[in-house]
Amino acid sequence: MAGNAVQHGSPDGRDYLIRLIRHPYCLHLEVHDSARRTAVRTPVPSWSAEEGRGMHIVRELCDDWGVQTDDADHDGKFVWICFRRPEADVSRCSCTP
Repeated sequence: MAGNAVQHGSPDGRDYLIRLIRHPYCLHLEVHDSARRTAVRTPVPSWSAEEGRGMHIVRELCDDWGVQTDDADHDGKFVWICFRRPEADVSRCSCTP
């Protein structure tokens, strides 16, 4: 996700931010970049492609994910994922920012 932020979401001279938050029921990871585009493209790459599989892998490994734009006063968006903690009493992780 950080690689995607660098390649697609952070114009030259701008940074990205990674936050990891431990909730009682899940582990929440978000990557903030400065692009306001909310479409996180996940086209199916050809079998011989050397890139384009990152978000497919992320979607398969996490319990929930999404994209949220910042408010009108800030540039950018958050792409977030969460992993349900094994000891959590909930069957599905839902930890939107």
